[in-house]
Amino acid sequence: MNALLLITTIMLYIVALVGTFVLTVLSKKFSNKSLNIFISIHLALVVIAIAFALIQIKNDIGNYFMSIAFSSGLIIAGWAIRKSEKPIIRIYFGIYFASILLFLYSPSLLFYSISGNFANRRTEQQFRLEKNYYLIEQQSMLQLLSNVTAYKVSQKFGIYNRTIARDIRFDGRIDSVQLVTLNDDTLILKGYLNGNSKEIHLKPGMNKNQIVRKSKP
Repeated sequence: MNALLLITTIMLYIVALVGTFVLTVLSKKFSNKSLNIFISIHLALVVIAIAFALIQIKNDIGNYFMSIAFSSGLIIAGWAIRKSEKPIIRIYFGIYFASILLFLYSPSLLFYSISGNFANRRTEQQFRLEKNYYLIEQQSMLQLLSNVTAYKVSQKFGIYNRTIARDIRFDGRIDSVQLVTLNDDTLILKGYLNGNSKEIHLKPGMNKNQIVRKSKP
């Protein structure tokens, strides 16, 4: 997934998100005929996106159409749910409206999915170090695009994590990790990648009280 496609997908979704709330509030001012025109345009975009997916053209044109088609569905979702009397229409556009929950849960998962790049999304790596301490891959959107792999060490408390250290890099995506030392002042990790190892020495004491709510990338 290239940077331009990601940025375009994010911008389209945010615009559609704002638009759907505006149109939902103003829906009573528009006729059913206007709604049907917008639904027809949306369905045409969906057909084009599906056609590109079936043809499997080796470029990003189909992915752009998927993002546009999805955003066109979201922007009229609230309007259609509130105005249409057909249950099938309400259910269909309710799916688009429900994407807001996925956006809150995992933005990267949503953006990869609606742009047709779900198969390219990396599964988050997670290694248990000891007790409730874990080495977790940081999956920010920019890191995924640049293929830079960074990790953080977190202590898990149910739905909350206490971050011990961030931006730990082993020059790649490791196969395994060994905890050498972990105390209030020192963190030493040894990562293994393709038969080679790299030892990381950190002083995480300054971050040991940083507590964040656990979330998905």
